[in-house]
Amino acid sequence: MYDVTSSYFEGLENELANFGYNRDKKAGKKQIVIGMLTDKDGHPIACEVFKGNTSDITTFATLVKDFGKRFGVEKVTLVGDKGMIKTYGINELHKEGFTYITSITKAQIKTLLQNNIIQLGLFDEDLHEVNIDSVRYILRKNPVRASQISANRNSKIDKLLKLAEKESKYLNMHLKASSGKALNRVLAYANKLRISNLVELKISNTGIEAILNEDNIKEAAMLDGCYVLKTDILAEDLDLNKIHERYKDLAKVEMGFRTIKTGLLEVRPIWLRKEKRTIGHVFVCMLAYMVSRKLAENKMPGETITDIIAELNRVHLLNIVTQDESVEQLTIIAQPPVRAAQILANLNIKLQPPKKLPTKAKTKRGD
Repeated sequence: MYDVTSSYFEGLENELANFGYNRDKKAGKKQIVIGMLTDKDGHPIACEVFKGNTSDITTFATLVKDFGKRFGVEKVTLVGDKGMIKTYGINELHKEGFTYITSITKAQIKTLLQNNIIQLGLFDEDLHEVNIDSVRYILRKNPVRASQISANRNSKIDKLLKLAEKESKYLNMHLKASSGKALNRVLAYANKLRISNLVELKISNTGIEAILNEDNIKEAAMLDGCYVLKTDILAEDLDLNKIHERYKDLAKVEMGFRTIKTGLLEVRPIWLRKEKRTIGHVFVCMLAYMVSRKLAENKMPGETITDIIAELNRVHLLNIVTQDESVEQLTIIAQPPVRAAQILANLNIKLQPPKKLPTKAKTKRGD
């Protein structure tokens, strides 16, 4: 599974930093693009760092071309979202002999409906499959998601109607106020909510009149909760249920990005300048994410990874020095607390004291 994210900089001199599509919503800040490849369980396999203006498709193609050589893998199915695996990406995959699982856009779904390749009645809670020219389309409707989308659309319409009513009251109370400006404010809000095609707005004798476009609302609701997956995997290699499961697993990659960006690990902001150090910083964060996943497997109910680290920090190394010169210096590990000992046992980690404690090296000023 593969996905990308970006991470911003507090500075301008990084060798990889550039302005691009900023997923952190940090306007005016340069960034890098990070690609992460995982197995089906979300465990990181590889990470790549790209310049901040690199497109998703370019990162995808770069990784695909290098993947087989780096890992000696011959048969690969890459899972990515509809923004990642497009025609160009599919062609690159086929050149390497790889297969894919992705989804398609609502516009593409409508095209399939218009061309009678699929039918609206096939969308249901159960999965349905349609095969066209060696491509398998997996159809499903999520009723919970459908209710959420419908409620969100109705909420936006309600907000727009309330604003139109508010502007109308203001116009009626202030006869010299500009009805054109009032209409423009309501139109701008409709565009911001992306529902300008659902409500017709115009000036009337009573102020701003808002008329619901029932046909457009009905059309917009037609595909609520509906989605279509697309793959070229043969049915004998993977059935439609497994394909659906693998695509849902893509959320595990997104969870990984959230963990390294906003959780415990904090890959951002980045203060480095050199390309190699920046790549090393991201790589260390990915290694730390792998450790955090392993720790998470040993959490007790109500326990966090931070709690586990706090328990492990209670394990101490003791250095015993006696005044008797005939007795050698001893370095031992104190008996770990019960919970720490349990975590170590679950991780199959056996502690052994070093033969000699490390000493702090004296450094010259400026080193």
